[in-house]
Amino acid sequence: MNFEDAYERYKNGTATDEEAAFVEVEIERARQVRALLDEQPEPEEPIVTEPDSETIKRAKKSFNLKSTVRTIVVVLCSLAILTAAFFGVVCLSAGKNAKLSRVEAIEIARDCVSEYSGADGERLIAGDVDRELRIGGRLTNSVYVYEVSVMDGRVEYEVVVSAQTGYAQIVDIDYDD
Repeated sequence: MNFEDAYERYKNGTATDEEAAFVEVEIERARQVRALLDEQPEPEEPIVTEPDSETIKRAKKSFNLKSTVRTIVVVLCSLAILTAAFFGVVCLSAGKNAKLSRVEAIEIARDCVSEYSGADGERLIAGDVDRELRIGGRLTNSVYVYEVSVMDGRVEYEVVVSAQTGYAQIVDIDYDD
């Protein structure tokens, strides 16, 4: 049964006994709900309050700090990725350009010192051997060079050998006194 229609007939005095009973039951329920709501205490403060200026300042400061940290992290991650890509290309290119092994570089260094000093290649002793990366004008022109220490008695020669071309050059001579 529809309350609005039954209530309209109740007000006009044309409602049936059944409609009148229905309306009176609904009105009683509404009174009980109203009484229940009236018994509830009113909240002392509204649930949502207006923030004060200090709260707003703290929120802005926190947001700015988080934004700054986020920006720094993104920049550092980007730099790390770019650096890894750069050195990846350089090392890959240098590895592809290398045509000499460590052993071959030692032999070339000994031959270079022998030719320079006139010493017998058999008595020359190879010491430390370091491989260094040399970055060319273009990243793909990067090469490895071997720095070989060759001893001839009391004289130490530092020889640089290109792993790409085999070109050897004496860059330092130390005389042991």
